[in-house]
Amino acid sequence: FSDHWLYRQDYIALFTKENPAGNVTTDETYRLVIITSFVVSLAVCLKRYMMGLHLGSRLCARYNDRLKEDINEILLVSELSLWARKKKERKKKMLKPKKILKPKNASYGARNPGDSESVHSNLETGDGSSIQNVQSMRDKAAITAPSPLKAAGPYNILDFFAEEKEEITDFSQILVRWDEPTDTTGVENITGKEIIEFQQAFAVLTRPLFFSSAFGPVGSRDKCVVSAEHLFRRLLFILGDASEDKDKDEESVNVLNLLNIMFKGCKTPEEQQHAVQFIDLLGPDADGHITLKGFVCAIDEVYRKIKLLEHAVNNHSQIEKSYEKVLTFVFYIVLGCIVVTIFGLNPLVLIASISALWLSFAFMIGAGVSQQFEGILMVLARQPYDIGDRIAIDDVNRDADPTGSMHWVVLNVNLVTTTAKFVNGEVATFSNGSLARMRIMNMNRSPDACVYVPVRFAINIPYSTILIFRDVVEKFILERPQEWTAFLGFRTTTVEAQENFIEYIVIMQHVNAWQDVGPIKESKAAVATFCVEVQKELGCHYRAPPKTIDIKMKDMDMNMMSAFPNERNSYEDIMNLAKQFELKKAD
Repeated sequence: FSDHWLYRQDYIALFTKENPAGNVTTDETYRLVIITSFVVSLAVCLKRYMMGLHLGSRLCARYNDRLKEDINEILLVSELSLWARKKKERKKKMLKPKKILKPKNASYGARNPGDSESVHSNLETGDGSSIQNVQSMRDKAAITAPSPLKAAGPYNILDFFAEEKEEITDFSQILVRWDEPTDTTGVENITGKEIIEFQQAFAVLTRPLFFSSAFGPVGSRDKCVVSAEHLFRRLLFILGDASEDKDKDEESVNVLNLLNIMFKGCKTPEEQQHAVQFIDLLGPDADGHITLKGFVCAIDEVYRKIKLLEHAVNNHSQIEKSYEKVLTFVFYIVLGCIVVTIFGLNPLVLIASISALWLSFAFMIGAGVSQQFEGILMVLARQPYDIGDRIAIDDVNRDADPTGSMHWVVLNVNLVTTTAKFVNGEVATFSNGSLARMRIMNMNRSPDACVYVPVRFAINIPYSTILIFRDVVEKFILERPQEWTAFLGFRTTTVEAQENFIEYIVIMQHVNAWQDVGPIKESKAAVATFCVEVQKELGCHYRAPPKTIDIKMKDMDMNMMSAFPNERNSYEDIMNLAKQFELKKAD
């Protein structure tokens, strides 16, 4: 220690004999401090890694399927927008008239005046029109030219879907209705690579132009609607006469022709699968056409799904931060006990010294803490809803309404409370603990809503007429694939001989989930109205028989009281009671 130059100076005492070396480096306390620092650092690093992996796995497992669906729809809209912009620019160039420069010397390229006249005659059309009508000639040629749809060969998309429809046999009326079991893969199978890919894919949703620059601005819902209309106009401009339908009053685009041009006949299985995805996205009618209203609604549905997913993920991240704070608090308590144990102290002594205080508080706040803990477990473990979901809250012992339940729209969720809005606009805040033991039906997680329409027939109606009614209603439903996916059944539910009717029920499956309850109600009302009109046409509309009415006389005069002694006594008792009340009121 003394073998250095500063040892023999007197100005800095730190390096002189006044500061002996001692046994700091060899002391047991110093060794325990080094061990504690290493253990704490290692534990904190492991905690952060495991916490990030755990929270990321929970987020990915909950929203991965929805994100995949939204990204796929974004890619489809982006592809359609880019293709439309490219085709529109190309068509504009084709329709733009070429500039013909007049030579300075009129005799250039012609040896004599007759040659110039022959050149001018070549620029004239057959009906004597001049060069100014070249543009109209080009337009006529474009109209009379053979359509690329007809030249696409036998493997265009129209023939593809026709062949598919002919080859498939309908077994829907024979097979028992059954839903495929969903994949319930746990969070444990999610890796760090999948979490990073999820974050990168989610970053696409937060871009200002997530539908690509060719689609247009999507900063708000109104801007997205305007951009969707512009895209529809571009498609009309590109298709021209191929999109026109004389039977339709509104402007419409033939989706099948559009896809046939985009994929040049859909010859490969990949192109066919891609075309099916476009049809599922746009949802054309039975003829393959989609109007401006339907096109904008389809794009708006994608926009709403993206925004709801973005808000749900952000809200879930806030909940996970609160969850992380709770786990961090527990972690540091355990880590503190480990550090105390390293230094040779017993942490149980400290815990036992304050256990009496904890016990008194436990009796005071036990019930409230228990309910709050149930609410926290419901949000973290069950996760019954997200922001934007429509939920129906009811007692678990009460039967659900098959026609649909009154719903709330979730506005905000945290570990303690849930804020929701009722159908009439009233906003309420629920304690998560009070919801933990309730039955919560999530309409956003209830796809392909089953709708029931009751129909009554008189008992004397022939069964053959009822079968005709069934066939007409089934055809009406199947002709609207943009609203209904299947006609599930038509069966008897009630037979009332005294009331002289038999009640049947029409069961249908809607394309939307119960989350979109508005379109479902409108479609149901249309089917119910159609059923009434069909019953009128077939002459089988049910009319309820007249019922007997029990009429009791109120103001009977005294002359009639003698004929009804019981009513007379009742009338006198009421009048005496009224007089007693008047006397009390006067006192």
